[in-house]
Amino acid sequence: MLGIGTDKNYRKACQFLKAAAHQKDVESMVSLAEGYGNGTFPLQEEYSDDDDYPEDEEVSSESDSSIRFSSDSSISSDGSFLSDDNTESDIENNNLISNSLNKRINDTTKKTTQPQVNLNSQILPSPNKKIIPFTNSKKNSLTTTPTKSYPITPPKSNIKKSYRRRISLLNFSFHYRKMAAKYGHLNSIKFIAKAYDFGSEEMKITHNSHLAQKYYTIAAKEYEDIDSLRRLGDMYYYHDENKPNDKNKVISFNYYQKAALLGDLKSSERVAHCLYYGEGVSQNIQNAYKLLLDIAEKNSDGQLMKYIGDEYYYGTDTVISNSTKNKDIKEQMDQNMIKPDISLAFEYYYKAVKMKNASACVTVGNHHFIGIPKYLKSDPKKAVEYYEQAVDLGDYSVIKLIADCYLFGIGVKKNVEKAKNLYEKLKENGLWEGEMPSPDMEIDFDF
Repeated sequence: MLGIGTDKNYRKACQFLKAAAHQKDVESMVSLAEGYGNGTFPLQEEYSDDDDYPEDEEVSSESDSSIRFSSDSSISSDGSFLSDDNTESDIENNNLISNSLNKRINDTTKKTTQPQVNLNSQILPSPNKKIIPFTNSKKNSLTTTPTKSYPITPPKSNIKKSYRRRISLLNFSFHYRKMAAKYGHLNSIKFIAKAYDFGSEEMKITHNSHLAQKYYTIAAKEYEDIDSLRRLGDMYYYHDENKPNDKNKVISFNYYQKAALLGDLKSSERVAHCLYYGEGVSQNIQNAYKLLLDIAEKNSDGQLMKYIGDEYYYGTDTVISNSTKNKDIKEQMDQNMIKPDISLAFEYYYKAVKMKNASACVTVGNHHFIGIPKYLKSDPKKAVEYYEQAVDLGDYSVIKLIADCYLFGIGVKKNVEKAKNLYEKLKENGLWEGEMPSPDMEIDFDF
């Protein structure tokens, strides 16, 4: 098939793969699907003539009956492989055809033979007569008619033929994908599910949620495919936004939970969302944050880690779902309320800083600059270190604070020249339009 040592013969390779595919070899089916999909295999394998292309309705059909095989098919009626070698009967037939053709040619030449022309009988001009060529009266050169050059455009029939050829190749590719999916090839099952789920203009496949759900369910239940589980959850969750259905939300949550248990972080985010808002499951904000914390640590997501720190620093409001009964109110309130915990909040802030989150650096710097009563003493020097780290990570909102600290010597050694450079940097980036203040004036920091 690769043509190593010999010329490439994709037609022959296609015949061998078809023979194996009809023997239920799944890898051959996949190779045929890929070969037709990328145009490697020639379409002449299915069509006996270049002009014998299917009509548009036949091309758009997705049923197995739309796949036509010519007499060149690699499997004969008795199941044996057809070779390209000529048999004795074929040679005799070819000889008879050539003899009949020669006979026809001889008959036509006899009918169309013209009588010989006697050159002496022709009337020739007198040798004394001068032959004057036709010339232009103004110029002593032979007249020539100018010709216009027009751009050469391919005929519309060729464009239509190439388009139909492409459509036909894609339909053959889809046919063999369906064959491979029938015999349990996971990637082919997912390929067909996505084709019905999102549609395909090239293959003329329209969106069909029923068939998409059918193939996704096979991949999810028989192979525990994470992508299929998550997609089924999405299909049930967004089934009908105008008419919310609690039953669909429950099914959606179950699919998300299965995928999350298999290690899918995207599904874990969806589970946390359902737990936070009580969709398809009883509301439990604390468990939602535990899941978010696990996602942040596994993904090294500093932004999410900083968000969790903020929630524990300020606390969250109590949210009670509509399904809560009176006797369960206290228990539900405990589950759906995050109490302020500064030590836990700073633990998450410092993790976010290690994950190189600029916003977390600014937040920790502000707390160190101002201080927190009974917990954190004011430390401008440490604050400037966090501010400079935030600037290195791309947050320029604290450059003025750093410049003020160097100008007035707060937390760092006074350095007017460095402060001046920082103010100019602010102007260059359009972040500040004022003038550098005098080092002797009083400063009011704006956090």
